[in-house]
Amino acid sequence: MAYPAIETSLNLVAIALEAANKLNLIAVPLLLEDANYLGAFEPQQRHAAAYFAFKIFQYGWGTSLMFFGGWCMVVGHLVRKSGYLPAVLGVALQIAGACYLTNSFAQLVAPTVAGILFPAILLPAFVAESSLSLWLLVKGIDIRKWAERVPGTHPRTRIGAAGTDIVG
Repeated sequence: MAYPAIETSLNLVAIALEAANKLNLIAVPLLLEDANYLGAFEPQQRHAAAYFAFKIFQYGWGTSLMFFGGWCMVVGHLVRKSGYLPAVLGVALQIAGACYLTNSFAQLVAPTVAGILFPAILLPAFVAESSLSLWLLVKGIDIRKWAERVPGTHPRTRIGAAGTDIVG
């Protein structure tokens, strides 16, 4: 399967939705400022419009997290199958993806249920993402398995923080 293409597509859609959705947050202070052109609206109308923009942001964010949840599931599968990282990190990312999907779907379909689920359902996502970040910072990937799969790579070569090769 073309997992990298799926992973990239899901990530691009999630990022594009997040970026476009930020415009709704920008609308909130613009509607509440004291500008002459807003004099055409009553204060209650401006407050209602600002609240509406914020609510639209919340729904847009939930939609983008559905794609991010799909990304987590695909990346979790790749981590699990690669052997470069512990398989438990891949499983944790897949669970995180399922949690994101569940939370976002509940937010869009049954907001009351989402209010009950949140933040407990996102705790596994926090643990998975934090664990992956810490593992990569502290341990990195299994260089020997990398060298086996990538011809011409010296088994003692590590990739440094700036992306440079370090022979240690």
